Amino acid sequence: KFVADPFIADSRIFLCRSQRSASFFGTCIKKNNNANYNIDSSSDNAPPLSISRIRSTSRSTLQLAGSNDKNGEPEITQPPIDKFRSLMGSLYGIAGLAHAADCYFGQSQLLVAAGSPPVSDLPPIGQGLVALWCAAGPVAFVASCWKGIVADIGLLFYGAVEVVSAAVLAQWLDSLGVSEVPEVDPLMNALLVQSIVLASWIYSRRKE
Repeated sequence: KFVADPFIADSRIFLCRSQRSASFFGTCIKKNNNANYNIDSSSDNAPPLSISRIRSTSRSTLQLAGSNDKNGEPEITQPPIDKFRSLMGSLYGIAGLAHAADCYFGQSQLLVAAGSPPVSDLPPIGQGLVALWCAAGPVAFVASCWKGIVADIGLLFYGAVEVVSAAVLAQWLDSLGVSEVPEVDPLMNALLVQSIVLASWIYSRRKE
């Protein structure tokens, strides 16, 4: 009978197991290398897409952060009420200068259209109201440069002077018994204009 040497048998078993282990580890290493290669390949293709996304994100972030002017400084946007105050202050300032030029250097056409005689023919109180009416425009303009409550006081001052002057003129004409209907009703015209200004002020205030 043939009797196998135990030492030889054990050696063969160990050799077979070693070969299988080597084959198994070789396959794993190969797979890992392929996986690493795929990762590297995908990462090589990723940067252009990532850079484009970063650029787009950066642009969106800059746009959300706020617009800049040509010098790179952030633009300051005025509230609607401040824009309205500045606009009305400028308009009142121009109107005051135009009234002064018409009354003192012209023929007082606006006063005559309202049924009033020229400034030179008015009594002292009338001449004083005309001077105050002409000065109210520049005062409102200067007040509008300060903004806030000061600008509102300037607008109120101009409106009050205009309405009071128109009311005094209408009462004075009635006291003289003037029956002619003027081309422009001074009191109604002043009330209408100031009502529109007040409505615009409220709208601008609520728009903030």
